[in-house]
Amino acid sequence: MRVSVAVVVRVAVASIIAVAGLVGSGCPATEVPELVFSLDEEAFWNEGRTPAPLQPGDGRLLVTNSLDDTVTVLDLDSVEAGTPVAIATVPVGSNPVEREGPHHLVADDAGAFYYVGISMFVPGGGSGPHGVHGAGDVEGRALKLRADDHVQVGSVRVDRNPGDIRLSPDGGLLAVSHFDLLRVQQALSAGDVDPSAFDSRVIFIDPTTMTRERLVSVCPAAHGLAFSPDGSRLVASCFSDEIAVINLLDPGYPVARIPVVDEPGDVGAPVCSPYATTIDPLGETAWVSCFESGEVVAVDLDTGARDGRVVPLNGRALFGSFNADGTTLAIAAQSDQVSTIAFIDAVTGAVQSSTFLFTDVCEAAHVAAYVDDDRKIAVVCEGNHRDPGTLVVIDAAAPHTILAHATLGIYPDDIALLRRKP
Repeated sequence: MRVSVAVVVRVAVASIIAVAGLVGSGCPATEVPELVFSLDEEAFWNEGRTPAPLQPGDGRLLVTNSLDDTVTVLDLDSVEAGTPVAIATVPVGSNPVEREGPHHLVADDAGAFYYVGISMFVPGGGSGPHGVHGAGDVEGRALKLRADDHVQVGSVRVDRNPGDIRLSPDGGLLAVSHFDLLRVQQALSAGDVDPSAFDSRVIFIDPTTMTRERLVSVCPAAHGLAFSPDGSRLVASCFSDEIAVINLLDPGYPVARIPVVDEPGDVGAPVCSPYATTIDPLGETAWVSCFESGEVVAVDLDTGARDGRVVPLNGRALFGSFNADGTTLAIAAQSDQVSTIAFIDAVTGAVQSSTFLFTDVCEAAHVAAYVDDDRKIAVVCEGNHRDPGTLVVIDAAAPHTILAHATLGIYPDDIALLRRKP
């Protein structure tokens, strides 16, 4: 794979101009200017890209592979038929020769664009800028890619260790959380008593222009994000045994923090360690996934309190999704020997059934998503972080039936459905 000299020159020149601008203008050292990574479309490397435009009704399933800097593109019809076919592997990022850790993605409702978080951390990469999850010390980026040919058409700087990236229901806001465990560690080491010293931010971006619209301090190491269906709230899971609920109807974007356990742990040693959150289709309840305790906790968003439904799972709780009518939550959990897809009754909080996925089929399930009008579940499996992970398709009507699986990239971690509107 060749590296364009133009890219290196542009970045170097941009850096020199930025420094000169700071010196000449007398700007405070804390104001870091935007570093723009610009590249002519024809200069993008073409390996793995699909030039044919999507036709009305065409669908794709997209998966970020955080350890090889790619997005796997699967034909949605084949996934829904239970015979998933990967049609492309798309390189993403600004530097073709260095791993940058694409982490999570989301597609717009029109099927025209999708957005990828570039975390600038590489799990297993040791310490330093490209260290373990949440410990990177280089600012991340949010990328905008065109669905027809997967060319990057926009980019904006975000904070270090971006965690989740999600679009509001109307498509007007792109939100990025930051799983900044390094900030927590640094505040603890410094003996900081100011609670805000631990807090990460959610950055709101205009997805059309890819410019930052608002930066909201929320809580320590925010990760999973979920917009309410009406777009009035954004809920973030917080490492500190709580969730943060941002009121998007109030111009000030006030934040309410809600504990998810009776006795939260210290900020550096949580009891639940919320990792993801899933909101039901009515927008009434946030179901919070506890990575540490392996429970799913229901929080009433109107009252701002837990409602008593606590669901123990068979392992660390991660990402899930609701079926269309909101009666069932399918959620992934992982343990050392087996992954589980739990089907939770949203009314009672009871586990209706579970599908067990052993490591020969799925190692470390990360997310479960309904597809094919709720008739199937697509499960993204991380793998061992050295070899390719897998996509597993489960029959939702017979949840113990595994229909097929397909090979993904290394350490896949999120899934997005993209369909071109008719």
